[in-house]
This record gives sequence, C-alpha cells and structure tokens, in this order.
Amino acid sequence: MNLFLSGLLYLTVIFVSVFFVYISERKGKSCGKTSVYSTNRNITAVNRNKHGSIKNIIPLVIAVILPSILAGLRSDEIGTDVLVYGKLMMQEADRVSSFAELNRIDTTYTEYGYRFFAYLISRIFNGTGWLLFYTEILILGCVIYTLYAFKDDISMWKGYAYYMFCQYHVSLNLMRQSMAIAILLVSFCYLRRNKYLKFLVSSLIATTIHSFSLIIAILMLIIWLVKDSIKTRHRKKLFITFSIGLVVFWQYIVIFLSRILTGPLYRYARYLVDNNSSFVPLHAVLTSPSFLINLFFFITAYITMNNQKNDSKDYDNVLFFYSVLGIVGTFLQVYLTIMYRLGINFIAFNNIYLPRVLEMRSRLSKKNRSIIYVLLFFLYWLADCMLSGHSSTAIYLFR
Repeated sequence: MNLFLSGLLYLTVIFVSVFFVYISERKGKSCGKTSVYSTNRNITAVNRNKHGSIKNIIPLVIAVILPSILAGLRSDEIGTDVLVYGKLMMQEADRVSSFAELNRIDTTYTEYGYRFFAYLISRIFNGTGWLLFYTEILILGCVIYTLYAFKDDISMWKGYAYYMFCQYHVSLNLMRQSMAIAILLVSFCYLRRNKYLKFLVSSLIATTIHSFSLIIAILMLIIWLVKDSIKTRHRKKLFITFSIGLVVFWQYIVIFLSRILTGPLYRYARYLVDNNSSFVPLHAVLTSPSFLINLFFFITAYITMNNQKNDSKDYDNVLFFYSVLGIVGTFLQVYLTIMYRLGINFIAFNNIYLPRVLEMRSRLSKKNRSIIYVLLFFLYWLADCMLSGHSSTAIYLFR
C-alpha cells in the first residue's frame, strides 16, 4: 500500500472514530435535557437515563474498537518496537507454559506488567495481531475514560480528535510507552479528585509497563501539590523562569539525572547522551516541524487562560504546567532522547488541556477556534506521521 492509500485509510478511521464520539456526546446532552423535564415522573426519568446511557456508551465502544482493529490488522514487520515488544514477545510467550518461565527466557527486557499483559493475551489468542489489537483497546479505552471523566468541563470529541490525529500513529509503534501514558491520564482523573491511593496504584501499574512513568508520576504529583501556591498572576513569571532555566542549564540537569537514574531506571541513563554537541535553537525547530504546531497550541492556550477571571478550575494551572513540560521536552528532544520521553508524556495531557481551553471565553468564537484547532490537528498528523520521513507507521501494510 502506497503513502496516499495509507493516509486515506488512516484518515477514514480517524474521522469515523471521532464522529462516533461526537454522536455519543450529542446523545448525552439530549438525554440530559430530557431528564430535566421528567422531574415529576422519577421512574420514567430513571429509565430514560439508563436507556440514554447505553446509547451513549455504544458509540464510544465503536470509537475505541475501529482504530484497534486497524492496529491489529497492521503488519508486525513495521516499527522497531512492534518487532521487539510485539512480535518477539508473543513468540516467546507462545513457547512457554507459565509466566515464571517467560521471565526466565525473556530477551526483550520489558517490565513485568507489560510482559504479564502479553502473557495473558498469548494464553487466549495466538499471533502478534491480537497483542496489537488489545494494546490499542487498553490505550484508547483509557483515553475515552479520561475524556468522559472531564465531560462536564470539556468537549469529548475535540479531545479524541487531538489524540487520533496527534498521538494515535505514535501508539501503533511505541506500544509500551503509549500504554503507560494512557494509564497516567487515568491516574490524573484520580489526582484531580484528591484520591491519592488510586493515583498511586494506577501510577504503579503504569510503571510496571514502562518504568519511565515513575518519573512522570512524581512530577505530576509535585505540580499538583503546589498548585494552590501558584497564583494565576504569577503564571507568566514562573513559565519564563522555568523555561529559560531548563533551556540554559539543561547540561547541568543531565549530570544530575545521570546520578539519580539508578536501579530499574538505569536503562534510561543512555538517553542522556547528547544527540548534538552544540545548542542551536533554530536547528531544534527545523528538525521537529511539529514543534511549531505544539508551540502555537501552547501560546494560544496560554493567552486564552490569562484572559479568564471567573471561569477557571482548580486543575487549570496544573494542566498549564504539564503543557510547559511537554513543550520544553519537545523542543529539547533534538539534543536529549530523554527529553523526548518527557515531552511525549506531558504533551499527552493536551487531550484534556486543549478542549478545556476551547470551552473558555475568547474574542474568537468557540466554533471558529474549534475549526482552526482541528485543521492544525490534521496538519500535525500530516507532518509528524505521513511526511516526517522517520515515522514507523506512515506506510500501512496488512498482515
């Protein structure tokens, strides 16, 4: 399949999936309106709500299954991670009779959580395709759960559009990383409600799939705990200080990280090797054109948030600083591989952050801003997935 047909296939699945989330959201709003006028008939109202909730869930399930089928039918010869953590892992899992035996013969050096996930799939199904399918089910299921948890403050279909255009193609290859990121999105739902035990458990589950999630979870928690001390009027100063400090002193930060990355995190010490000896900002931008689109998202979101007075939530500042870490990590990924890890983890929170900003008041209407954002989502996908030249997923081949 050539590049054009591959892109057409991806686009079809993306648009159809986002459309089903849109349908679910519209049905949810209509059911909510119906229940308001049914207050005098409690039994009828309850029945309508139950019936409506089922109708809402079905489109969401379809929105998760369709991209997962596409992932499962994709050739397991595309993508380095798919070859190692997908194909090789399933081959080893198929040969063993117990999980303990798999741990002994494992040559992929994956974390126990992902290894156990692959082992369970191999006990029921045979073939890498099933692992790819259920991997995507877990990822997209977590994304939908997160968007649903924030449905009172954001538009779900806009958040899902961001994920499908900007992150879905990455998840087709970076399987473990994407699974862990998706679980961390769910952990943020618990953090938002101050359910620290559930946050801890879900973060540990993410860490058993990809150990770098431990660093992300710690940063998430620290930013959440200091959110009340971060005043909105100080946001600009903190952003400038943090960003300049990170960019200027990044070499010293590397030395510090190289000393603390020990134990199960030692494997990430090799990502601290410089990819480029000199620091040239323009080179970082040109090497990662998608960075410009992310930067536009960040700047417009920052301006919109600063204009809000009474329409802010307690987690808005938290999402803002997650976005700061994401954009700085994306900028520095050209120089340090570990910054790519940092960027891709925190950029994922744009699934919540950008739809949240689109609900805020602005000089430009919500409809026009939504159109502009979705067009930029498409351009991001075009640049990062189809035209990047280094993507492991641009060309689609059936197994």
